[in-house]
Amino acid sequence: MHIAVISYSHDAYQVLRLPEILHKLGCEITLICAPPCLLLQSIYPKQAFVDLAPSFANVDEHQRRIHFAKLLLKEKVNFLLPVKDQEHNDVFAIYDFVLEQDCFSQQEKAQISRLWFDSFGDLYLRRGLASRLNFVDICQQLQLPTPAFVDIRDTEQVETLLQQSSSIMLKLDGSVGGSDVHKIHDLEQLKRFYQANRQYSGIAQTFIKGKVGCFAFAAWRGQYQAGNSALVDATLHHEFSQASRFAVTHIAALETYAQKLVQATQYSGFGSIDFIVKENGDVELIEFNARITKLTTLGDFWRCDPIAALVNKMLNKPWQSSGRDLGKKVSCFPYEWLKNHKADGLSDNVLDIPWSEVHMLQALIKQKLNA
Repeated sequence: MHIAVISYSHDAYQVLRLPEILHKLGCEITLICAPPCLLLQSIYPKQAFVDLAPSFANVDEHQRRIHFAKLLLKEKVNFLLPVKDQEHNDVFAIYDFVLEQDCFSQQEKAQISRLWFDSFGDLYLRRGLASRLNFVDICQQLQLPTPAFVDIRDTEQVETLLQQSSSIMLKLDGSVGGSDVHKIHDLEQLKRFYQANRQYSGIAQTFIKGKVGCFAFAAWRGQYQAGNSALVDATLHHEFSQASRFAVTHIAALETYAQKLVQATQYSGFGSIDFIVKENGDVELIEFNARITKLTTLGDFWRCDPIAALVNKMLNKPWQSSGRDLGKKVSCFPYEWLKNHKADGLSDNVLDIPWSEVHMLQALIKQKLNA
C-alpha cells in the first residue's frame, strides 16, 4: 500500500505523527511537501520527500501539476492523504487540470480518476462538503440533522441573530492568514466586520453552552470503517500555542450520522464532526471537516484506530476494534511537557511534538533522555 501524504507546512502533526503511524501499519509513503527540514530527513529516507508545493517548486504551475500527477502514476500510489484545506484544494485543482491535458493518455486519466475516487469518493459532493453552506444543503437533501447556520451575506438575518443573542460567531470560507472565526458582540462591531470582509462568504451562528467535542472517522468507497468521539477535557496554554486534553466517549447518534453521510456521498478517506454536548445532554452539530484531523491520529491510544481500519480495508485485511477505553484521557501536543514532563495537566499517554523544528528536536532529545 503506497500512500502520498501531502503537506505544505512543517507542522509536526502532519509530517511526523502521520508518517510514523502509516509506517507502523506497513505502508510505503511519499511525502509531498515544501523543502523538507533536516530533522525530517534524519528520520525518514530522503527519497520519501518530494518538493511539489505550489509556493516552493522550482517550476511553473503548469509543469508542477504535470510532475505531481506523473509522480503519483510512477510510484503507483494507492491513496492520497492531503492534510489541510489548502492541500485538498490543490489536489482537486490538479485533478481538473490532468483531465484537460493531452500529455496524459486515456489510460493514465482513468488511473488518476480511480485514485481520486478511492481517496475522496464522489468529487462533486466531496467539494460541497468542504463548504459550510453547501454542507448544510447536502444534509438537508439527505434529510440529516444540520447545524443552525445563517449565511453571513444575508445581513438582515445576521443582525436578527445578534439581537436575539448576546454574541455570535462568524466563520469565513477560504480566509487567508489569521483566524477565520470572529466573535461579534454588538451591531457596531458587526458593521466593522462587514467593512473589512466584503469578499468572503461564510456562516453566522450563536454561541452554545456545553462541552466541546469532535467525532473523527474513516471511510472507504462509501463504507464507514471506524470512528471515535472525544470531549475536550482541558485546554493547556503555552507560549508556543495551546494544547488539548481529550477524553474518549461514545455517542451512538454521531456514528449513525456519519454512516448515513458516508454512504450517501460515497465518501472515502477521513472526516470529522465538531459538536457540543449541551447542558441538557442534547448533541448540537457545529461543523464538518472533510479531512483528517489531529483527533484521528489518537485512535491507537483508545484501541479504536480509524487509520488502521482504513489501511486494513484497502489491503483486504481483517480489522476489528479491541474495544474503546471509554473515559481514557490523552493530551494532544501538551507543550508544558518541555518545561516539566511530569506536569499535573498531563496524562500517561502523551503526544508531545511542538510546531517549530527547534522545539521538535528539543522534545525528541528530552524524550530519549527520559525514556
